[in-house]
Amino acid sequence: MNTEQQNHTEIRVITFLLGTQTYALPIDAIKEVIPTPALTPIPLAPSHMLGLANIRGDVYAIVDLADKFKLKNNTDETSGKSFTLVLNQKQSKVGLQIDALPSTLSVKTSQIDRQANIGFAESEVNQYIYAIVKLPDKLLILLNEELLFQQDLNPKN
Repeated sequence: MNTEQQNHTEIRVITFLLGTQTYALPIDAIKEVIPTPALTPIPLAPSHMLGLANIRGDVYAIVDLADKFKLKNNTDETSGKSFTLVLNQKQSKVGLQIDALPSTLSVKTSQIDRQANIGFAESEVNQYIYAIVKLPDKLLILLNEELLFQQDLNPKN
């Protein structure tokens, strides 16, 4: 693909706030967005594993991504309502709790920087970040939805 074609190719992403930073996931990584359902706590689970929820007859693990990433949660600043991004994954059934309705955005592939050196080359942080999206007024962190919960759902024995 030449540079001119790349500048005109777009992908659609879902954007959402965690703390004060905007994050994104590819739109096809999201099955649906719903109000967060009633949760059943999981004994001895990490604090970011909020519990299990029955979503349309399937059991999903609901995760607080802000807690997992050790970010300040905006819960006090919202109406108290939360939403769940139900991920479209074959290997596991996971939902992400977020504090506000997400938005959709079209991003040109030329705005996506997969080579961004963010200083965490050998860190666990790097596995969660797929790319940085450079918008005129801010940066978006495009998350790697396939690796976000690999450790939580498939712990090493």
